Amino acid sequence: MNCYDIEKVGIIINKISLLLLTILLLLVGCQKLDFEREGPFAVYTYYILGPDDYRNFYQTVISVYDDGQVLLTTKENDDLQIGPDAPRVETKVNREQIVELQQLIETNKLWQSEEDLSDYDSVDGASQYITIHLTDESKTIGGQNPNDESFLKVFNYIHHLIDPDEFSAWHDDIREYIYERNPD
Repeated sequence: MNCYDIEKVGIIINKISLLLLTILLLLVGCQKLDFEREGPFAVYTYYILGPDDYRNFYQTVISVYDDGQVLLTTKENDDLQIGPDAPRVETKVNREQIVELQQLIETNKLWQSEEDLSDYDSVDGASQYITIHLTDESKTIGGQNPNDESFLKVFNYIHHLIDPDEFSAWHDDIREYIYERNPD
């Protein structure tokens, strides 16, 4: 075997290695996520930032379940008293919408995304998060004023699973509830 033959073998090995690496990356990139089926598989959380009345700093939480159930709620925090009787919206979406949301999460590679997507150039605005629950682990992605296009596609999709009129009515009801429970 001469130097020319050894060089050809080296080139072939490099090409095979590159091909195997490409196949491996495609397999990892196309990996289907095993979404939670018992509890919510996606949870949207939104709350405002900046100077305002403390009673306006409640969380908007939208939980999406594999069976199509969608819940719009809020939760108690250190400053606000919110009980189990707080207003909520329960709705159901069709299977196609659930599959589309799961595909959006996968195609936008949210699971592989950085957890902190904050844009710290602004001190007010909103905190936005999506928590993805798989059968064996969970991950929360988002932050203060995130401007990541992939994240916002999924976040906005979840938001629009709630009818705008129902969302607006809930917003009015929850503010009234909070102001009654948390007088100044």
